[in-house]
Amino acid sequence: MTDVERRTAAARFAADWKGRGDERQETQAFWLALLQKVYGVDEPEKYVSFELPVKLYQALTEKQ
Repeated sequence: MTDVERRTAAARFAADWKGRGDERQETQAFWLALLQKVYGVDEPEKYVSFELPVKLYQALTEKQ
């Protein structure tokens, strides 16, 4: 994808998403569409995970 094509895709993407839905309901769809339509990532769902639990180091969770 050329720079011009990417800019055109980004402008189209922004117009498609302007004023659309609730952020919490649309988050995953937004990111997957962005990666696919603007950045040209084929099947982005294979590379992106959402809402994984945070892992803390044991030292941070131990009481002092």
